Amino acid sequence: MNLVGTLARFDERTVRMALAGVLVLVLAAAVTYLVVPEGRALRDAWQAREALRNTIGNRTRMDAEIAALGGHIEELQKRLHGDMASRPVRQMESYIIGRLQAISWRHKVELRGVTPGQGRQVRMFREIMFDVQLAGGYFALVGWLRDLSRELGFVVVKEYELVPATRDTRDPPLLLKLKMVSYRSEAAA
Repeated sequence: MNLVGTLARFDERTVRMALAGVLVLVLAAAVTYLVVPEGRALRDAWQAREALRNTIGNRTRMDAEIAALGGHIEELQKRLHGDMASRPVRQMESYIIGRLQAISWRHKVELRGVTPGQGRQVRMFREIMFDVQLAGGYFALVGWLRDLSRELGFVVVKEYELVPATRDTRDPPLLLKLKMVSYRSEAAA
């Protein structure tokens, strides 16, 4: 049997519906496998283009953010190490003594003595130790200690002794003796 003979047995309406069904299936397959994936790819390409356009448009903002973060990193390094991070070990003692004297003048505290000592190795850090003697009023000494931390970075007071400098019972100046330790990374040395 041939196809024309088989089709002649069906009425015209059934043939049209069968052809319409086949056409609908072909169209559905074409849309599902050809048009929809291309539409998704086009949408993804547009989204990527817009993201790139926004990134390029925000470049100045991003440059400003990077500069701000770089400044923040420098600030954190200064808080941690003070100005000592970039100094050679040989210059450390004279630098620290100079900073101690400047802080003392600022707070009207008498710097009576600074004696460098030998620190020890603590893991990956080297201790830089100083015995310091100061004389001044209580609040001036507190301000001195606060500025010490700001200017020299991470400084630890290991030992301290606070006694009246004179026997005057009315607001006597105080004598502060302390053992101050600063830590320096061995990698920086």
